[in-house]
Amino acid sequence: MARLGRWVALVACVGSLGSAGCGGAHKSDADRSSSSEVAPYFTTIDVGHTLTTTLGEGAALFVEYESGGTWHLWTSCDTKATGADCFFRAYVYPRGGIVSLAALDFEAGDRIDETGDGSFTFISQTRLDSDGMTLVSKPGALLDLELELDGFADASYLVWYGNGAVHEGAPRSPVVFQPDAP
Repeated sequence: MARLGRWVALVACVGSLGSAGCGGAHKSDADRSSSSEVAPYFTTIDVGHTLTTTLGEGAALFVEYESGGTWHLWTSCDTKATGADCFFRAYVYPRGGIVSLAALDFEAGDRIDETGDGSFTFISQTRLDSDGMTLVSKPGALLDLELELDGFADASYLVWYGNGAVHEGAPRSPVVFQPDAP
């Protein structure tokens, strides 16, 4: 089944009282472009903002940060619009090391693969639910992240709250998140 155009099933991003809601529809293969840029994209992530979305209505990997070094990564898929699952693969390198990793709402096939070099891969097949994970690292340390959706590298499906606003996508990978406070 062909994927719908980008953001067709966009759920409005609304920020209120430290929360926001967002997510977009899959791009079709024709809408995807590969970038020869290799320079990381640096961005700020605000501490303590929780993102929300209507599950099943937008494809995204959401990134949140809590004070003390706790990161939350969680998924949503545009299954209601496409009828298809989303296959996420996030390559994550916490520059402050890994204190702990925990899976949230995993089903068969979802997993976290530690590589032994301080990084890990978060793999999720998402439909109408959300799969996620929590990572604890050194407070305030940078987090490098590269995202693949359905086998294509695409940072435009990352969503985070930084510099007082919701960000829906980055222009390139890897994305390096800098917390605005430890």
